[in-house]
Amino acid sequence: MIDCKYFTVHESKLAEWEQAYSPLNVAGELARMVLWLDSNPRRRKKNYSRFVTNWLNKAYAQVAVAQASARMYARVGSEQRPRVDYSRECEEILRKYPDLA
Repeated sequence: MIDCKYFTVHESKLAEWEQAYSPLNVAGELARMVLWLDSNPRRRKKNYSRFVTNWLNKAYAQVAVAQASARMYARVGSEQRPRVDYSRECEEILRKYPDLA
């Protein structure tokens, strides 16, 4: 059980969050939440469970966007791929299967 200043997290809940938000460091995000709550005393929360879930959803979305953009960059890269001409294969297919035209 992790006892924060504002809320308590049971090990089962922590394991559930770690499984649901697998690329995130959930314990690190919980520490960031506590720091944010310390820095913003006027913005106290009524429902800490909802606050934690919303925080993790936002952090997970940021990681997912970063991963997708990294994959896109790796796929495109700095060089353009050569274009392949499929016109000959298309003509052969249309010759074999005239119903497709």
